[in-house]
Amino acid sequence: MEERKLSEYQLALFHKWVTEDGDKYIKAGQKTMICHLTLVNGFEIVGTSACLNAEQFDEGIGAFYALVDAVNKLDERAGFYKQGLIHSHLTGLWYTPEKQPNLPGSSEDQVVEAEVTDTREPNTEED
Repeated sequence: MEERKLSEYQLALFHKWVTEDGDKYIKAGQKTMICHLTLVNGFEIVGTSACLNAEQFDEGIGAFYALVDAVNKLDERAGFYKQGLIHSHLTGLWYTPEKQPNLPGSSEDQVVEAEVTDTREPNTEED
């Protein structure tokens, strides 16, 4: 059987961004695997894989392809982050939620307000 392994680039991404013991694998249903990655900054990424026939499901193969899916998503986000750093360096601008560029269909006088309500029950247990 062919050995499955991440490319050098994928491994480098994984080791740079994923916390130690930050990869978890969960079998969902009869033919789906989920890979959950926790990154060093606390962000979480989920990758999935599935096969067509539950009788042919192999947990190891499923875990590998779910990991590949998660690492590919990490690569997309890392690219966005790096492009933002380059843009910030070249322009001196870094967009924050308070200062976003106007998006198509929006106007400068549009204001979005949100009210956040804490719906958690107070902890009344004493240790």
